[in-house]
Amino acid sequence: MRISFSKKTMLCGLLYIGLILSVVTIPTIVTFLYSLLFIGIVTVLNYNSILASDEDANSFFVALPIILSSFQNVYLGFGADRLNSVTLQVLLSISIAIITITVFLGIILNRFKSKEFSWLVLSILVIIIQSVILLIFFPTTLPAYLSSMRNILAPLLIFYFSIYGFKNINLQKFYKYMFIIILVVLIFGFIEYIYGNSLWTRLNIKKLWALKGLAIENRVVPGNWHSSELIGGKQLRRMVSTFADPVNLGSYLFAAFMLAWYKNKKLLQVLLLASFVLSVSKAAFLSMLVYIIIYTWVVDKNKILSIFGIIISTVLGLYFYNFSQVSSYGSINAHIDGFFSALSTPLHYPFGMGVGSVGVLASKLGSQTALSSEVLETGIGMIIAQLGFVGVIIYLIFFVKLSVIGKNINNKRDKILWFTLIYSFLANAFFNEVALSPNSCTLYFLILGLLYNKNKIRSTEFS
Repeated sequence: MRISFSKKTMLCGLLYIGLILSVVTIPTIVTFLYSLLFIGIVTVLNYNSILASDEDANSFFVALPIILSSFQNVYLGFGADRLNSVTLQVLLSISIAIITITVFLGIILNRFKSKEFSWLVLSILVIIIQSVILLIFFPTTLPAYLSSMRNILAPLLIFYFSIYGFKNINLQKFYKYMFIIILVVLIFGFIEYIYGNSLWTRLNIKKLWALKGLAIENRVVPGNWHSSELIGGKQLRRMVSTFADPVNLGSYLFAAFMLAWYKNKKLLQVLLLASFVLSVSKAAFLSMLVYIIIYTWVVDKNKILSIFGIIISTVLGLYFYNFSQVSSYGSINAHIDGFFSALSTPLHYPFGMGVGSVGVLASKLGSQTALSSEVLETGIGMIIAQLGFVGVIIYLIFFVKLSVIGKNINNKRDKILWFTLIYSFLANAFFNEVALSPNSCTLYFLILGLLYNKNKIRSTEFS
């Protein structure tokens, strides 16, 4: 699998190697400054590649967010003893920072022109303005605000970025990048699963999680590295791979599975299915049920097969729910209760309680309001509680618009991939706050941008 590299790609690759070396070898203040320099230079390279229609460079830059999110926890663990919490937060935000600055450069300089997505730009601006105003009435800590804002905006920003990132691109090269990354994630995942927790002790996972504000306390590894369900009378250790988080990993693995299915990579599909089991991922399981429904609905003109698809998915879903009720510590109920608790919030706070005021992440990052809130473990619920009716309307418009675009896709395989990614993301976001994290959702919305451009080009060619 040979890949040739453009000068921009090689420069970015060298800068990335420099970033890793700075994390593990030099003082934190230098790493902090270098990470800001990295964001600035890579953003300029990315932006210029889009404007210059540099297909080879664009192939790398749309893959870069996946590279960063897939491997950051490994090298950050090596450097955890050198880092402070501020530098760590900058390093964790590099991917979304590059995407955000690239998008706003294109908007401000009027180079990203698209009347079709003016509503999306307006939505992003409304969320930002509303969140700043709400800070006056519902103050919170800066880390809680920034982390929550990052998650709320991630799907919108990444999709808008991908619309332009995939406009002129070498698709085959992008696929190669993706499948290499997926293979590395899988291989590392199988190795760390077999090797056990001692590997992560050497990778300083306890110190890294403490810097994130997620102290492990008396555990060797984070609590969610073990299944909440008792299987055979005990909790199972979950595969976490390079993500060092089974929840982020499960969401990523499903998007990777769909890409492997789309490109007919059968061996990779088998390996990914095995990884679903080893990671004990509810997100991947729920997403597979969505895939069954979408697949049968799209391929069957008479919708007879789709009825069986719906029945099968419903039965499997109910079986797993009942199994979880009997054998779990209450993980599923916490997700469901968190979402339903959020539904009543707009009745008391029509414009929301402010970004960074509710949710598990906000509670870990110093928000006092979040500590007493019952809105936990739900991405969509977090949006409802923090932004009120405005957040509901914006996200409703976003997914309705995406559904309308998908309805106009003629190719069945493209349509299955499009709708499966949209609705599997939504299904998980209803009951999982982590689904909104860039580490979880980036690949979903990058692929949507790919499909949008591919089908727009196709419709132009045959019109």
